[in-house]
Amino acid sequence: MRRDRIKLKISRYKKLSIIDRDSGSNIFEKAKIVCDKENDFIEKFKKYSERFKKALESNIGILMSGFPGTGKTFYANCIANDIQERGYTVLSFNLSGYLRKIQEDYANKRDFISEEEKLLQAVKEVDLLVIDDLGSEKLSDWGMEKVYNLIDERYKANKPIIITTNLDKGGLEEHLMINGADKLLDRIRAITTPFIFDWDSRRKRKETDIWD
Repeated sequence: MRRDRIKLKISRYKKLSIIDRDSGSNIFEKAKIVCDKENDFIEKFKKYSERFKKALESNIGILMSGFPGTGKTFYANCIANDIQERGYTVLSFNLSGYLRKIQEDYANKRDFISEEEKLLQAVKEVDLLVIDDLGSEKLSDWGMEKVYNLIDERYKANKPIIITTNLDKGGLEEHLMINGADKLLDRIRAITTPFIFDWDSRRKRKETDIWD
């Protein structure tokens, strides 16, 4: 009975998630490691999943930053999928998709309770929140307010978050600056451990003879 309730909770948050369709297939066993540093990272990420109960109790999150194509989203998904198998709930957002979803909801005015309110309530409740690709979106004042609300709600919930971004420290500071203050980035730093992915992209240009 308890196991069925856990499965229902996990399924509920999966349905609320806004992610790429193949993210569920990302598992540690499929990792293609290109350097010793990445190997060190994957061992730490496995331990994080195995010891997630402690991470949840202590509010220990992860900030993955670095070059595109180095595996940040893949590893965030690996952790998310692994802890779900252990019975924990996960909510995953591609940030651009999240902003687009609540913007569409405001435009259509479908429900008395807004989509943003539903999602922020889930943000407060879920065991792990994953925000993918922070910094890829161009933020208007409206967008900045929504990103702040999202991260601030999680910060106040005192529960772990995983964030991936292609931006470096300076880029994040510039992207998340609010009225000359870095209070949003300060919240992120307070609840995450940084991992910098600085090896070459594993994405290769497809070879083709179509142009010959």
